Amino acid sequence: MSRPSNEQIAHDMAMAFIQADLSSMSGNERLEEIEAIKDDADPAKPNTSTIIDNFNRYYQIILKDLR
Repeated sequence: MSRPSNEQIAHDMAMAFIQADLSSMSGNERLEEIEAIKDDADPAKPNTSTIIDNFNRYYQIILKDLR
């Protein structure tokens, strides 16, 4: 069995952090985040999704530490 790549490890760990973030949100906060993610798909609207931003930040930090 091959060892997972650093990218896969960073992805999995970042997802674990995001899952914890989502678990700590209220139902309304989750709905607001879903709307922000939908808005991010529209190039005319500014980036407002904290979950996506947090995932990218966690991923980059973890990947940097693994290298």
